[in-house]
Amino acid sequence: MNSKALVPQRQVSLEVLQTAQAIAPLAAMYGLSEPQAAMAMLTGYELGLGLTTSLQFIDVIRTKKGLRPSLRTQAMKALIDRSGVLDEFKVTDHTDAQGPSGCSVYMKRTIGQMTTEYTGIFTREDAERAGLLGKDNWIHYPQDMYYNRALSKCARRMCSDVILGLYTPEEVAADDTWIVDVTPTAEAESAEPQTPPAALPAQAKVPAPTPGPAEAPEPVEPEPPALTVTDLINFGFKAEAIMVANEGKIPSTSEECKAVKAKLEAEAKKTDG
Repeated sequence: MNSKALVPQRQVSLEVLQTAQAIAPLAAMYGLSEPQAAMAMLTGYELGLGLTTSLQFIDVIRTKKGLRPSLRTQAMKALIDRSGVLDEFKVTDHTDAQGPSGCSVYMKRTIGQMTTEYTGIFTREDAERAGLLGKDNWIHYPQDMYYNRALSKCARRMCSDVILGLYTPEEVAADDTWIVDVTPTAEAESAEPQTPPAALPAQAKVPAPTPGPAEAPEPVEPEPPALTVTDLINFGFKAEAIMVANEGKIPSTSEECKAVKAKLEAEAKKTDG
């Protein structure tokens, strides 16, 4: 591996897409739905992992914006080690009178003629601000959890081409702007009812106008959801047919997926007719 070059992203081929499609129905053994399994396998493949290995180390989390893949730190470190891009790597655990208090991960890398270095630090104060210290893993394995956060922080800064900028499952799950939340927030539950505005004094009252016919609000068309290759597969379209309908390429945008869906549905109607 040439440490002075960026790591290229592996491209998904028709064969890989067909294999992932065949494996996805077996995802229940990993506790995943078929769409989650397909995203995990394809994301892992682009990172350089095997398809079944991806099911173990890529966690796909349902968020407010759809499914979001995340990468466990064991795989994150393995991918960086395998890439050989770092000139130097160092971990420093921090402790104080209360026990483990943080972790620092240092990375140094050369790309072309430029050498960069960065230290990712995650401390007890950071964990406290994020509301992590009361969680089971942070109570029983604090040093490992400090390391995971420091490694992820440093890896995204120094090796984004290796890990594709992914966050860890815990980081995704800790961000309430991503996670689907169907329960009322504590703020909403504790909010006091608003005090109604005081009535106007009698001399300031104005006779209410005679109400006219209420105008019905104009209907707002909801935005259609984004369409993905996984959706096309779930509709029952075969991988080969998807690529043929998209001029031999895997659809990479929602617009392309919608165009492919329209073509395949039209062909199916002709066949049925």
